[in-house]
Amino acid sequence: MSNIEQKLPCEVVQDILPLYHDGVCSGASRKMVENHLQECRTCKTLLQEMDETEMDMALADETKEVLEHHAKRERTLAYKTAVVIAGLLLLPIVIALLMTLPGYSDLKTDAAIMASMLLVAGFTVVPLLSRGKKLAKTIVASTAALILLIFIVEMFFDHGNWITFGEIACSTMFGLSLVFAPFVVKQLDLPETLVNQKALLTVAWDTIWFYLMMVMFAIDNPIYTQDLFLPGTFFVALGWAIFCDYRYLPGNGWMKTAVLSLLVGIWGTIGNALGWVSVSVMTKAGETPLDLRGWILAITLGLAIVLFVIGLLRQKGQSKRIKA
Repeated sequence: MSNIEQKLPCEVVQDILPLYHDGVCSGASRKMVENHLQECRTCKTLLQEMDETEMDMALADETKEVLEHHAKRERTLAYKTAVVIAGLLLLPIVIALLMTLPGYSDLKTDAAIMASMLLVAGFTVVPLLSRGKKLAKTIVASTAALILLIFIVEMFFDHGNWITFGEIACSTMFGLSLVFAPFVVKQLDLPETLVNQKALLTVAWDTIWFYLMMVMFAIDNPIYTQDLFLPGTFFVALGWAIFCDYRYLPGNGWMKTAVLSLLVGIWGTIGNALGWVSVSVMTKAGETPLDLRGWILAITLGLAIVLFVIGLLRQKGQSKRIKA
């Protein structure tokens, strides 16, 4: 029997080895495996690897449990911190309300204080309480509080002018959108059809606020409506053309930059002809505007041709390397 045990094939022992490692095989099988392991280094190494794998799994589970416990403590601490900060922010409001009762203050002041505290809370309490998409929630909450503060100041302390409020609010939203809209849109949960169109949504959002700002300015100054919308649309169209160039046109970066150069030349030439893009020099007679229509188009067209040729050559070189 001993000779048979010692001559067991490694394949048979390795089939039994998991059962042996877990201690669920029969006594006879255990003895056979132990006798084989005394003579076979390969199977003995395999058993050691099983032990190490089990230790690694146990260590991984323990590490995961520790990290989860630590994360839970951090969330609890952040929540408690947010509650404390929120309580501190409430103190000025409570004090202001108490002063209002005997007539020492007024509701306008209280409203302004509340809006100010909400703005501070947008930067402090919101990110501490949020478990996901903290940046987007902080931007949205802070922007909403800022618009509310502008509304209260303009309506309660500056003669209640809706038009002026609209101008300031839309201008503020447009300026903030240019900077922060990409970060908010990036964290949005969008339908599958729009997941890859976040850049398009960002540009469209900025465009909407730009025209809302123009509308408010035009309502306040009707005689300047044409002067506002024509140049504004002219430059918005340039922005959309540049976006579509880099986002949707085929070709490499050199080719897209060539198209960009051509776009700048065309828009610069038209804008200079209409007086919307102007460069002037000082002379003895005073400031004299320069007619740059020919120069702008010639320089940018030449640059576009050079860049396009470079891009075409690089594209052909890459194609040859791929084929090789």
